[in-house]
Amino acid sequence: MKTAWLTALLILLGGCQTGQFRVGNEFRDCEACPVMVVISPGRFTMGSREGEEGRPEDPLREVTISYPFAMGKFEVTHGQYATFVAATGHETLGTCAIWTGAAWERLARGSWRDPNYGRAPLPDDPVGCLSWIDARAYARWLSVQTGKRYRLPSEAEWEYVARAGGATRFFWGNGAEPICDFSNSYDLSGRRASSFAYEWAECDDGYTHVAPVGSLKPNPFGLYDVLGNVWEWTEDCYTLNYPA
Repeated sequence: MKTAWLTALLILLGGCQTGQFRVGNEFRDCEACPVMVVISPGRFTMGSREGEEGRPEDPLREVTISYPFAMGKFEVTHGQYATFVAATGHETLGTCAIWTGAAWERLARGSWRDPNYGRAPLPDDPVGCLSWIDARAYARWLSVQTGKRYRLPSEAEWEYVARAGGATRFFWGNGAEPICDFSNSYDLSGRRASSFAYEWAECDDGYTHVAPVGSLKPNPFGLYDVLGNVWEWTEDCYTLNYPA
């Protein structure tokens, strides 16, 4: 990620039409709704011995996802969120934040309408600068519009689709070489535009800030931008120790 513009991925559980909820199927419940991809049940090792400074991710634990579910194929777009705001008058509470490599830095200006990209956001850019409350309000609105159950993914569900069947550092393996094929990360173009303390990728995907959704390659589950581009909200909160 070049910058940490917070957004949301959505999950849908149950309530689908007969034959629709088959693994790998794609569907959309309304014209303004996100495209959803059906994900199979499975088991994976959650967590990391390495973790991040101040954010341990161990102990490693086996987690079973015992149900099929559907996840948004793309990050929620600016255009989709704008449709929600126009329909409901929702007052967005989120502000823009950047992870500098050492701390979160909240920007003095910036909102979902103007995420401080140096240009107006495109309709197919991922929406940014949302609070958790904003993301949940959007999911509830989709539930009302469709009569289906939309919500944010749990941390375990999110990590399951981010790993996409893999057990390595990235879903494609441990090496960072292909990162610009799959992830809009802090690469050479991002480094030319800004200077952060974290490690940069020695490649260039051509996007200084965010990339329009679906610009790069999908993961093995058929989902785009699960790594990189913008940060995503999950339904549950971060806890220091994995709950029993």
